[in-house]
Amino acid sequence: MKKYLSRDKLKNYSLVEINELIMFSLEYCKNTLGVNKRKKKELTYGIYNGDISNECYGFYDPYEHEIIIMLKENKTIRDIVSLICHEYTHSLQPCISKYMKLLRKHGYDDHPFEKEAEGNEYIFKE
Repeated sequence: MKKYLSRDKLKNYSLVEINELIMFSLEYCKNTLGVNKRKKKELTYGIYNGDISNECYGFYDPYEHEIIIMLKENKTIRDIVSLICHEYTHSLQPCISKYMKLLRKHGYDDHPFEKEAEGNEYIFKE
């Protein structure tokens, strides 16, 4: 596999190379954090290259068990790896049954699921 540096700009990589990086990051998360055994289908990802994002780097869709990556918002290799680690963490959490309830109680910044996902971002950033 090609060597990536976290500060490298994504614009210097082809879509094939970016996909390789995403797949490597997902495999790393799977091996490190485990898998969600409650889900019947395998975790997938999609890359969106449009302009509709307003500072959204990506998100996890718990109904499709899919990570969506907003390519134009992610500028560096670090951004992509952080996003994958963050959203992969959400794929392990009971988002459908508990996310909104906890959001109403704690708000976004103090949401326990977001705190856990942010913690995993920092573990893998270093």
